[in-house]
Amino acid sequence: MTGASRGIGRASAVALAAAGLDVAITARTVREGEAFDESGSTRGEPIPGSLETTARQIEAAGGRALAIPADLLDRASLVAAAEQVLDEWGHVDVLVNNAVHTGPGSMERFLDLDIDMVAAKLEANVVAQLVMIKAILPSMLERGGGTIVDITSAVATTDPPRRRGGRMGSRVRRDQGGVPPRGGHPRGRARPSGDLRRQCRARLCADRTHAARSAAARPCRPFSGSTTIGSRGGRRMAGRGHGGSHT
Repeated sequence: MTGASRGIGRASAVALAAAGLDVAITARTVREGEAFDESGSTRGEPIPGSLETTARQIEAAGGRALAIPADLLDRASLVAAAEQVLDEWGHVDVLVNNAVHTGPGSMERFLDLDIDMVAAKLEANVVAQLVMIKAILPSMLERGGGTIVDITSAVATTDPPRRRGGRMGSRVRRDQGGVPPRGGHPRGRARPSGDLRRQCRARLCADRTHAARSAAARPCRPFSGSTTIGSRGGRRMAGRGHGGSHT
């Protein structure tokens, strides 16, 4: 599970553990207090979440946890993370590419967008996932089956917000799926009440948790004729750590 230090990645990792899997997790943030909001040009407020916290929650849910620091912009760290999981656990049944780049550039106007930002986004949000798949897929094929889940954002199917007060009307929350910050809604749209925002956030978490449990319970279409997720020692294993989590 990549990007497992907080947000959807953490919730999915814990859900997989509750479903009976051991979970390897990756992220850049190893300990609480190390992470800050990086969506702007300068370092923002501290944000909660870490591999250590997620690992404790996985173990509390009944699974084994393997925490591996990795970075989406560091291909070598992604490959090393995959190799460590395979070396220590022997195989991966489920790979979840959840991590995304959280640095600046996600909600910029096109004319304000720096090409280096685009390059970083493509490396972290496209290439990094392919690096993980190429590192894990051969072992899945050798064992006759496996599941790969790629998680993306609804931003991919929605129009950018209007500008307000000289800035973008809203930003994607750092937890990869939250609501826009206070005062950040596009002009002409009523701001949802606190209760509605909480309901939306709870529904999103519930949907993601259901998806994670479904991935653990049901095999996807086979790579080579097999429709069974393999098991070892009576436990299935969800591999991979927040391969670079850029969360």
